[in-house]
Amino acid sequence: MTRRKVLGLAVCIISLILLFSVYNDDMRSVSNELYDHYTTMYSDETGSENMVTAIYLNYRFPDTLFETLTLLISVIGIISFSRHSLGED
Repeated sequence: MTRRKVLGLAVCIISLILLFSVYNDDMRSVSNELYDHYTTMYSDETGSENMVTAIYLNYRFPDTLFETLTLLISVIGIISFSRHSLGED
């Protein structure tokens, strides 16, 4: 492997370790009050019979929308930056 590939792989591995450690800490700090509110009041507040649908489409809709837009923009950026003309290396 070239030095550049090894460096890129090391950066990816370190980034994943940091991401998972932050995610793991966030999961421990979830408020029980918020959990109880979501699980008991979803039907009254949203009119939905499905708790997952109520959370995704009512409580967490802005987060879901912006995560989807971020993913779309990332994919468009990767496609546009990775295009090469024929004959170029």
